[in-house]
Parts: sequence; structure tokens; C-alpha cells
Amino acid sequence: MVQEQALHAAASPHPRAEREPGVVQWFSANKGYGFVEASADGVQLLVHHTEIVGRSPGAGQVVEFERRPDANGKLQAVAVTGVGGSDVQGARPTANGHSFAS
Repeated sequence: MVQEQALHAAASPHPRAEREPGVVQWFSANKGYGFVEASADGVQLLVHHTEIVGRSPGAGQVVEFERRPDANGKLQAVAVTGVGGSDVQGARPTANGHSFAS
């Protein structure tokens, strides 16, 4: 089993990245993107709605994610989940489309 996993990981074009915690700075459901601040180093990373598992996150919500470069080489947050890999629970949207934690 371990050999199978090692072979699969070696064959994968995207090596498995480490997951890390961060805090949502803001997210616009209308625009389909927002920013997450990494807890480890304070870097703000773009997150696109297609990378969120669950609902649109709200400002201040703690999430977990992986860092990957986009087509231009800029790091972004991908595979964004709630703590422990759970679905993002989401937040209530405001009139301007930004989501804020309840």
C-alpha cells in the first residue's frame, strides 16, 4: 500500500502540497474571489470561488488551504476548506456582495 502511494505521488504532475491555516480577509461572492492571509507568514493570497469546498467564506473565518502558483507564477490559495478539511460553512452576504462572518 505504501509503495502504491509513493508511485502515485511520483507520477502526479502536482505534488501534494502541505495544508496550512489562514484567515479570510474578504471574499466577494459577486466577483467570485477574495483574499486569505496565511497564518504562518502573513502573506495575502488570492482565492477563486472554484477553489472553495463548501460555501463562500466570510471575513475573519479560519480556513485551511494549499499554496500553488497560477499561470503567471503568482501564489494563490487552492483547495480551501474549513478547519480539519470540513466544508467552508459560509457567511451572510451584504448588499455589496462581500461576505462577512456572522
